[in-house]
Amino acid sequence: MTDYVDGWPTARRRHRCGVCCRSILPGEAYWRQAGLDRSGAWTSKTCEHCERVAWAYCRVMGESEWDQECVLEWLSDEHPADLAAFAAGWRWPDGDLVPVPFGSRCVDCGTRVEFRVLWCPPCDERRIARIEQGFQDVAAAFEEAKA
Repeated sequence: MTDYVDGWPTARRRHRCGVCCRSILPGEAYWRQAGLDRSGAWTSKTCEHCERVAWAYCRVMGESEWDQECVLEWLSDEHPADLAAFAAGWRWPDGDLVPVPFGSRCVDCGTRVEFRVLWCPPCDERRIARIEQGFQDVAAAFEEAKA
């Protein structure tokens, strides 16, 4: 017999996602599973991003279970932008977390987004402007260093 519990706690310290291996930072929600069976006690932690992708995969494909290889293949075929975000550790080039994929609202501003959209356009435009400004600052610093 297996005793099993799961839930969505908020991290009080750093944890490691068992799917994408990124750090779950304090203040982030994550899916935690814990169990006790004949082989011993075990725990599993999954970041909200990976859990949402797995949930979307199961919902779209009509599956009740998932494995990482199948989900990554589905992402590469159907959602290449999400696969790129996964490969980047769910982070933008400026280091901020991307909004949780397959959500109904943007985590940054609350704008309603479609099921298959990774981020909302207003947040994306602001983020792109911030990244462009960072590149311009770096270019200016190089020019200044050359002079």
